Amino acid sequence: MFIESFKVESPHVKVMLVGWVETMVSTLTGGVIANKELGISWATKDKIQQANYFGSLTQASAIRVGSFQGEEIYAPFKSLLPMVNPEDIVFGGWDISNMNLADAMARARVFDIDLQKQLRPYMESMVPLPGIYDPDFIAANQGDRSLRKLPRLTRNESEISPSTLYALACVLENVPFIMEALRTPLSQPTSIVSYNHLGNNDGMNLSAPQTFRSKEISKSNVVDDMVNSNAILYEPGEHPDHVVVIKYVPYVGDSKRAMDEYTSEIFMGGKNTIVLHNTCEDSLLAAPIILDLVLLAELSTRIQFKAENEDKFHSFHPVATILSYLTKAPLVSPTRYTVVNALSKQRAMLENILRACVGLAPENNMILEYK
Repeated sequence: MFIESFKVESPHVKVMLVGWVETMVSTLTGGVIANKELGISWATKDKIQQANYFGSLTQASAIRVGSFQGEEIYAPFKSLLPMVNPEDIVFGGWDISNMNLADAMARARVFDIDLQKQLRPYMESMVPLPGIYDPDFIAANQGDRSLRKLPRLTRNESEISPSTLYALACVLENVPFIMEALRTPLSQPTSIVSYNHLGNNDGMNLSAPQTFRSKEISKSNVVDDMVNSNAILYEPGEHPDHVVVIKYVPYVGDSKRAMDEYTSEIFMGGKNTIVLHNTCEDSLLAAPIILDLVLLAELSTRIQFKAENEDKFHSFHPVATILSYLTKAPLVSPTRYTVVNALSKQRAMLENILRACVGLAPENNMILEYK
């Protein structure tokens, strides 16, 4: 299946937000305004913060477009096809509250005070249109905020929510409707701290400085792809703080404790920290991986391939990149490839090689037949 045509226009777009004075959407509106007005920066307790789009897939991420002489080539996501500039969006919306967006921003307490003061002149004239009111779809503790509203449905059809009516209106107007159920967005990891303690033989070995150093390097290498592939989030030479701590505690035996903390900078200078705690029986996790390594290594010795411009079939390079999905710091041929630490790429490579062996096309996840 092929895409036969593509419209290259990138027009101005009006976005109507349901619940415009709610925290997420008022923050979005203020953030776009701050980026649009190039002079807006504000003081935090750490630094002078500039407006940014960190956390946006289209504005703050890169996409692989190919490779050249063994180096993977990435381009900003937004540059691949003509896209609307966020600063060309005209925002409007509905709400059951008559609060203006400047007051909504202050109530939300998301932005720093200095930024709020600068945004207030732009946002205090922004007032939502009356929203559809149905108390069956509003939390009980929000009733006192219902100051400006359209009447609820007069027919007794309780399963029809206000959001359904907004969706229907969009269908009738032939415009897109998005019912948000948001995933955690992209961000800029700035600090990664990994702590483990265990009491098995692996833990004893890692208590030796030289053995630990090898482990520390292998754990640190896994973030290299992330840094190298996104020049929007990371300046040349910039790298997240990365600390690895491993302690030997004989009492816990094979029951390893792992605690990891990931701190990222997100939209408009905010910070997001994810802390994971994992207790696992270390060897029971490792044993199946070792089995997989054996089976796949054997399989790779029975596979031969050739490029279209080659006459003879040949085996894989002795450094088996096909196994990289199962290893923390894979090695590759230094003269032919760069190290790939990205888990999704490693898994895709492995699966596509197996698909090729049985005559199936590579999986590309576009699924155009369903679009």
